[in-house]
Amino acid sequence: MASSAFPSELGSEDRETGKRYLRRFVMLNGISIAFLMNDLLILYGIRNGLSDPQLAVLASFMHLTMPFLLAGKLLIPRFGLARTWGYAWLLRYIFGSVLIAAPFIALGFSQTLVTVTVLLGAFGFSMFRSIGIVANTPLTGEVTVYEERGSFLSGNWVRSQTAYFFSVSVVVVILRFFDKVWVYQAVIALGCLVGFYASRQLLKIPESSTPSESATMPIRDTLRLIRRNAKYRRLLGGWAAGISSFVLVIPFSIVTIKNGYHISDYHALVFSLFILAGGILSSYTNGRVADTIGPRPLLILYICGFFISAVFWSFAPQEFFTVVTALIFLLQGYCKTGLIIATNHYFLQAVQPTDRVGLSLFARMTGGLVAGIASALGGGTALSLIRAVGVEGLDVYRVFFRLVLGILALLLVLALRTERLSGEKSGLALLKMWRGRR
Repeated sequence: MASSAFPSELGSEDRETGKRYLRRFVMLNGISIAFLMNDLLILYGIRNGLSDPQLAVLASFMHLTMPFLLAGKLLIPRFGLARTWGYAWLLRYIFGSVLIAAPFIALGFSQTLVTVTVLLGAFGFSMFRSIGIVANTPLTGEVTVYEERGSFLSGNWVRSQTAYFFSVSVVVVILRFFDKVWVYQAVIALGCLVGFYASRQLLKIPESSTPSESATMPIRDTLRLIRRNAKYRRLLGGWAAGISSFVLVIPFSIVTIKNGYHISDYHALVFSLFILAGGILSSYTNGRVADTIGPRPLLILYICGFFISAVFWSFAPQEFFTVVTALIFLLQGYCKTGLIIATNHYFLQAVQPTDRVGLSLFARMTGGLVAGIASALGGGTALSLIRAVGVEGLDVYRVFFRLVLGILALLLVLALRTERLSGEKSGLALLKMWRGRR
């Protein structure tokens, strides 16, 4: 479908229609992703015999596959934002269903083939996410206007995270009573079925011709634009910093409590619920303040939040303290969701509509590659090297998170270098606002 098939701009009725279907999609997507969430796939990988370095690679696929955003950019001029995203999401869940085969393969074939099956399914699941997700931010920009974007993004995250929370709760209860590999397979199958239906909602969202025309801009022109525009260059650095900070902390926190403290799959997933609860709380509070104070201060604040978590794991007590650990995961969920909302909000406010598709591609690809390399090479390789020098048990993860603290400091510098937006509150103004509300 050529861009000429779309109207030059959307009217208010079309925008309302688009918002309705987008809200429906994010709720359904929250359900489907809960059944194929990264934490569950890590546990599924452990059940299927994957090693720590292989688990690190699995955890980083979502970010290492970001170069496939280029394929999404090439498809948008032909199919448009909504269809590119919808078709990619359908193929995503087809690949997700490949994961179901791993335990069956283990019955008659080698561990190598089992590992390849799990990694192939997870890779395809992440690859088609990357192909489709390039349309996410521009499509949100299509159906919203400047004054409502912060609240709309936060509202969608409330819906998504709430659906996600209750769906994961169901998974946790099921695994509490039926802690078997076939249960993981059934959960993944259900997630794929819901994902197929969610992809249909995307196909119904209206859009204008502007994004498709923007997607025709050659990559070299987008690169030239980035080189000439310091604001855009710093935006890419801030985006990468935000994504990398939680990729370096959250997956390895799950690995730490599972392999460091040797807790059960059920209890590991219970702590994932605290991540989700923190995300719901963050979505709600972001909706109240994002349009008032601006996304940049929140971006910086949430990266600082991961310092607290990394410090805790750097000096993790030998005894497992359930309440303290739950609070750490709650903080991680709060900061992760806040970072996702803040980076998207900052992007939409800082970038011109005609530049969004190209810049969205580079923002996600740059951030994804940095986060993926940090997780797969920095995480997986670091854990292997730490063990190679004779460190064992929980000390492996203590040393790892001390290295993470240094990386987080560099990421914070990148976030601080992003340019202020018009109307953004200074630190002093935020303090006065807080005192006034008291």
